[in-house]
Amino acid sequence: MSITGRIVKAISGTYSVAPDDRGSAVICKPRGRMRFEKVNPLVGDRVRFEENTIIELLPRRNSFARPPVANLDALVILVSAVPPITDPYVLDLLINFCENEAVEPIIVINKCDIDDYAKLYSAYSLAGFTVLRVSALENTGLAELSAAISNKTVAFTGDSGVGKTSLLNSLSELKLKTGEVSQKLKRGRHTTRHTELYDIGGGTFVADSAGFSSVEAKIPTANNYREFAEYSERCRFADCRHHKEPDCAVQEAVESGKLPRVRYENYLRLLGRVGER
Repeated sequence: MSITGRIVKAISGTYSVAPDDRGSAVICKPRGRMRFEKVNPLVGDRVRFEENTIIELLPRRNSFARPPVANLDALVILVSAVPPITDPYVLDLLINFCENEAVEPIIVINKCDIDDYAKLYSAYSLAGFTVLRVSALENTGLAELSAAISNKTVAFTGDSGVGKTSLLNSLSELKLKTGEVSQKLKRGRHTTRHTELYDIGGGTFVADSAGFSSVEAKIPTANNYREFAEYSERCRFADCRHHKEPDCAVQEAVESGKLPRVRYENYLRLLGRVGER
């Protein structure tokens, strides 16, 4: 009789599948037909299996190449105002990616005991995103983060050395290997070599991976820049891109301080990046 479960680890064509009945993970390989049809299971995929063979890949909500993971509900984006300092443009690139893939972005300002990144907190809270201040060192904000990811399948991403693995260790009983930030390069060393899902309780599965190293930049819209929406309706042109058009209410709101300039400038950078293709 077949059983349904979730792939929690993948190494060289071998998969660890956690049964839905919460039993121990089973080591499986795809059935020959799946390999022939070049069906590529991913960590996070829900599957049907018999004994040690995956016989069916169940429908996906979404899937990604880097890292190879499927069925994400949310992406926890770690940022920091201390080395390695996060470029807000990279944050907006990831948010734009999330909005296009129907994945909830959760912004976490880590190391807030050193610098709480007040400017970024204000700008992205205004936009309506979940923004949390956290310190793994002082256990600040961990309860709020745990509540935000409860009963979801999530991945953590952010610059190397921003504290992804340390934070994951603080949220759970896991003891994953962490790296130190290079004092010379002001960035961290990657310590995660493969993607794996960890069940940390409360129905929450967390993907610990090297992060989203490559995301596709798509033209941002007012839907992606949520705080633009109410002003977009007042622009002279219905298809206004809020760049060089006259009587643009979004540009006017930026100049008057009603909209954060950092978000608008990142929006223009995204427009330029897509336009260069």
